[in-house]
Amino acid sequence: MATQKLTKKLIDSLVPSSKRYIVWDSEITGLGVQVFPTGARRPNGHKAFVLYYRTRDGVQRKPSLGPYGVLTVEKARDQAKDLLADVRHGEDPSAERKKSRAAPTVDEVADRYMTEHARLHKKPRSADSDELNLKLHVRPRWGSRKIASITYNDVVGMHSSMKQTPGAANRVLALLSKMFNLCEKWGLRPEHSNPCRHVVRYPEKRIHHDLSEIEVARLAKVLRESEEAFARVVEDRAREGDREIAEEPTAIAAIRLLLFTGCRRGEILNLKWAEVDLERRLLRLLDSKGGAKTIAMNAAAEDLLRARPTAPGSPWVFPSPKDPKCPLVGLPKIWERIRKRTGLEKMRDGGAFRIHDLRHNLASLAASEGLSLIAIGKLLGHRNQATTARYAELVDAAQARAAAVVGGALVKAMQSTAEGSNS
Repeated sequence: MATQKLTKKLIDSLVPSSKRYIVWDSEITGLGVQVFPTGARRPNGHKAFVLYYRTRDGVQRKPSLGPYGVLTVEKARDQAKDLLADVRHGEDPSAERKKSRAAPTVDEVADRYMTEHARLHKKPRSADSDELNLKLHVRPRWGSRKIASITYNDVVGMHSSMKQTPGAANRVLALLSKMFNLCEKWGLRPEHSNPCRHVVRYPEKRIHHDLSEIEVARLAKVLRESEEAFARVVEDRAREGDREIAEEPTAIAAIRLLLFTGCRRGEILNLKWAEVDLERRLLRLLDSKGGAKTIAMNAAAEDLLRARPTAPGSPWVFPSPKDPKCPLVGLPKIWERIRKRTGLEKMRDGGAFRIHDLRHNLASLAASEGLSLIAIGKLLGHRNQATTARYAELVDAAQARAAAVVGGALVKAMQSTAEGSNS
């Protein structure tokens, strides 16, 4: 195989013929310039650098390094030296290139994540949230990039770009972390290569509103008035203003049960009679946010459920008035009207009292009554004790008050004893 020292002058002098041919370099073994036939359609010209080598297993490779003109002779030699060094270490650069070109993009992995994980293993609402975050934040930024190319700095850059919405930034970070963990499981990235590791989450200010006794009484009054107004409207004996405040009794009952149990909205709206155990005062939820769980009911919740009418052929405790075969919908809008009439639109910290705050309110009451974090966690049906830790300050405050009461009683008793002994 004749070789010549490849130079710009030599390569410029090479003329295409009827067949493809290669001129090999005399300085770098395996480096050559390939000249394509005159009729060949080459967007970057008729000449390109190639490198011939054998792998450790004896497999012959001849990858293209790049078109002449885009790549100079000097750069082609440098590239060839680097690749041949990899070959001497047992690597196969050509195979790695092919593997890299075939590697999936972030868009493709996002599709697989939604199909094989989110839609199969997450609640519909959580899966929808993941899909929206991918659409708004991940795909526009990285969609066409190879999943294997995403680095720690890429993730930090995305997280930092969302610093004005720290909660959303943390949700996207959690989504990416799970997606990259799955990439390792699927063999799309090396093990322990998750670029989300060591990215520090933004601190989030959790706002939990509590109701005072007066506010609870006011809420109870509004619920009762709305229910009574609805009954008068239905019976065609409505008073002035009844139609403006009337609300569906099924929705009123659902709000009351949320207040009494601290359950999540979805758990109550999707509650079936088969999950209600009135004899043992238990709700045996088959499908909640954390999976199946059992909730202990108080007497108020039990009385409410015993008084609930059943709709023929409907499994739901709170069926839709329009179609009893479906659960109640539209509760958030009803709650907005109830909240406005109760005066809970603007709480002490300026925020509005959300329907989910009924759950936090129950936990706060439990803490004020001296219940431990473990007891509060069981009351709310938390599977992970860390989730209940947000109420630690309330429990600590309740314990501090209890300690002060006990301490005061002891001091009073000791003073009384001391005075008695001196008399």
